[in-house]
Amino acid sequence: RTPIRTETSTFANAMKTPTHPLDDLTAAEITAAASVVKAALLADASDGASDDEIRFSYVTLAEPAKLAMAAYVTGEGPRPPRRAEVIATIVSKMDAYIFVVNLGDEPSVASKNPVPEGCQPLFSPDDCFLAEEIVKAD
Repeated sequence: RTPIRTETSTFANAMKTPTHPLDDLTAAEITAAASVVKAALLADASDGASDDEIRFSYVTLAEPAKLAMAAYVTGEGPRPPRRAEVIATIVSKMDAYIFVVNLGDEPSVASKNPVPEGCQPLFSPDDCFLAEEIVKAD
């Protein structure tokens, strides 16, 4: 008789505390990173953003440097800190930024840089719907 295989739900996995520096971001880490970025954009008067004008293209793990990981894996260095990379757009200005957010007890912005000239963040579903409206109206 084959034993029944049980798997932990995706939701339960998302809520776990990561045990390895390269584990996917947890739901709590994603929420923290997005909150820190939103607060930074709203606090920066030069951005002139309002809460409903901020769109996130993605929030993902910012992998630690290879040397830091190698030292950790071999036991010669500390566990690398968890960080998130976030791309956010202020829709009204069409300004997009790449953030690196330090995660942990007190999440904070490690860096904020504009998306390089000639590049743009991923299209959101809203962008696709708008493009469709424009094409149909033409």
